[in-house]
Amino acid sequence: MVGPRRGGDGAARADLGLRAPAGHTGHSHASGLSDARRRAPPLTIASPTFHAGEIGVAYAPVTLSATGGVTPYHWVISVGALPAGLDLSADGVVSGTPTANGSYAFSVQVFDSDSDTAGIPTSVPIASV
Repeated sequence: MVGPRRGGDGAARADLGLRAPAGHTGHSHASGLSDARRRAPPLTIASPTFHAGEIGVAYAPVTLSATGGVTPYHWVISVGALPAGLDLSADGVVSGTPTANGSYAFSVQVFDSDSDTAGIPTSVPIASV
């Protein structure tokens, strides 16, 4: 029956004719999103290709990429440091103008929105002009 009905306390109730499927307890499950995250493929970093740079010359940006996990991703340097003058944005772009020469070894790490992480060691050589 669709229409008003009275509850045990005498208050009017609307009956919209909606019924739960057989076996459904009527409880909401917030785990649907978590289940989807658990089914996401493992988070991995595609091997970045860092090119050589020169002091005082703008470094052509390198965009890091990851697959799997749950987007969006957040990138950081976890070990070591980028050459002075270069920066890594949170969305995975390395850019800037190097200010010191040398070979810089570091590790990049990515976090996904489900707190999974992946990391990879790499390096960037910077030459004097």
